[in-house]
Amino acid sequence: MDRKETDKLARRIAYPIHSFIAETISDAENNELDERVCASMKNQRLFEELADPAFIEKSEKSIQMINDFLNPN
Repeated sequence: MDRKETDKLARRIAYPIHSFIAETISDAENNELDERVCASMKNQRLFEELADPAFIEKSEKSIQMINDFLNPN
């Protein structure tokens, strides 16, 4: 799989996870996410980590720090 295909797949997987966390997930997205999560224990552990509120908070802080660095006032 080349880089372009990998990026496309990553976005296809990330969007339903984001929708789940934001509580805006559609039934179709929820079904697709459920299939991926249930496909393996590795997927289940990764989803649990990504959906963990502490992980989300830490990620948001990191993004804000990067934005502050890139856009100093």
